[in-house]
This record gives sequence, structure tokens and C-alpha cells, in this order.
Amino acid sequence: MVQVVTSALGHGPVLIHCRVGRSRSVTAAAAVLLATGRASDPDEAYAMVQLRKGGVGELTRRCLLRWWKERVLMEV
Repeated sequence: MVQVVTSALGHGPVLIHCRVGRSRSVTAAAAVLLATGRASDPDEAYAMVQLRKGGVGELTRRCLLRWWKERVLMEV
């Protein structure tokens, strides 16, 4: 998913959305910010998404995103 979004960003703005738009899409957007270097850590990524969207964030999602950054993103 992150690769698809980062690839699409080269063509203009990208909308990331899930059914409710409160956790999955927020986590995906934060992951894209981390993968593209626009955010340096999960807390900064969530803060950036919150500026645009408001009312986001679950501690569990932040922990999963932190794990993703440390395990998956660092391997690439």
C-alpha cells in the first residue's frame, strides 16, 4: 500500500480513505509520511495527519506504526 501511494504522489495529491476514516486510513497516511521521509517518527507523522484531519490517534496504532518503522522500513 505504501509503495502504491508513494508512486501515485508523483502524479498529484492522493486521497487515502477507509470506511470510517479514523484509524486505518490515518495509520496508512502516517506510514506514507514515514516512508517518504516527511516525518521522522510515528508521533510526528500522527501530528502531521492530525493537523489536516483532526481527532485522530489510538495508542495501539501508534505502537504498530513504530514497530513498522523499526522492522519493515529500516530493512528497505
